[in-house]
Amino acid sequence: MPRLLFVTEEQGYGGIHTVSRQLTEALGAQGWSVECLPLRGPKATWGSLWRRARQADVLLASNNFLPAYVAVLTGLAMRRPSVVWVHGPLQDVLGSARPFGLKHRWLQWVYRRATMRVCVSHNTRRSLQDWLSADDLPVEVVHNPAPVPSLPSSAAEGGLRLGFVGRLSAEKRPGMLLQTLQLLPTSYHLTIVGDGPLMPDLQRAGAELIAQGRLRIAGALPADSPLYGSWDLTLVCSAFEGYPMVALESLAAGVACVSTPLPAMQELLGPEAQDWTARDDSAQALAEVVERTLRTPPMDRCRRAHARALAHDPARFAQQWQGLLQCLVSEFRPGGP
Repeated sequence: MPRLLFVTEEQGYGGIHTVSRQLTEALGAQGWSVECLPLRGPKATWGSLWRRARQADVLLASNNFLPAYVAVLTGLAMRRPSVVWVHGPLQDVLGSARPFGLKHRWLQWVYRRATMRVCVSHNTRRSLQDWLSADDLPVEVVHNPAPVPSLPSSAAEGGLRLGFVGRLSAEKRPGMLLQTLQLLPTSYHLTIVGDGPLMPDLQRAGAELIAQGRLRIAGALPADSPLYGSWDLTLVCSAFEGYPMVALESLAAGVACVSTPLPAMQELLGPEAQDWTARDDSAQALAEVVERTLRTPPMDRCRRAHARALAHDPARFAQQWQGLLQCLVSEFRPGGP
C-alpha cells in the first residue's frame, strides 16, 4: 500500500480544504494510506514530522507556503519525493514586482526543487512558470472536481435571489457585491455567506440594503447543495482565483455562476464563459451579466450548469492524481537515513 504524507497549514473550511478532503478520500478509495499533518495543529512537532516522513513514500504540500517549505526541504533531507499543489496564481498572490526580495527568491528555490508541481488550472500554471522564470519547468494541471450534480430547490416567491460564498477579505472584493446589488432593480436580493476581516465594514456599508430587506449577511454556513439551490444565481468577483470550488459547487447544484472576467472562471466555464462572465471588471458589467443570464429560462440555466459540472468528473480527478503519485512511487527510490 503506497503511503502519502499530506502536509497542510491548518484544518478548516473553504475551497482549498474542501478539495483537499476530496483528494484524501479519493486516494484512500484507490488503496493509498493517507496521513494528514496540519502544521499549525497540536500534533505538529519536528519529531512527528520526521517520523511520519520516514514512513511515507511521497510528501504532498498544499494550502499556502509553509507546507511547501516543510515538504520540499524534508523530502530533500530524507530522499523522499515531494509534490507542491498550487491553488492560486502566484504572481497575483505575491505581486509581480521585480527584483524579488529574499523571501521571494527563497520560495522560488523551494518550488524549483520540488519533485513535482501540480496546478489547479492552466492559468495558475502560466502564472507559476512566469513567476519562476522557467517556462520549461514541468508543471502538471489537474482541475478541481465538482460534486455530483443535483437539482436546485424550487424557486421561492419574492424576487430574484443572488448568492455569494467566500471569505470576506480584500482579495474576494465583497464590496463590489453591494455596488452590483445597488445597480440592479429592487426585486433582486443578495445573500452573502462567509466570515472574515471585512465583515464589520460590509455590515456598515450595506446597512441601508439590509434595512430594505434586499441584503442578508449570513455569516459562516455550510456551503452545500441546498444552500446554492436556494438561489437563482451565484456571483464571483474576486481580484484573482485559482479554480474556485464555489463555482463548481454552484454548477453541481444546477445554479449558474457568473463572474467578472477572471481567467480562472473563463477556463472553468468553458463554452459558457461568453455568456456568464462580465465584459469588464466593474460592478456595472457584473450587474449587466446578472440581468442577461436571468433572462434565460431556469431549466436551461440548470441544464447548462450541470453540463459544466459533469465536465469536472471526480473520478477523473482521482485517476489523474493516482497516476501522478504512482509514477513518483515507481520511479523514485527513497533511501531513508
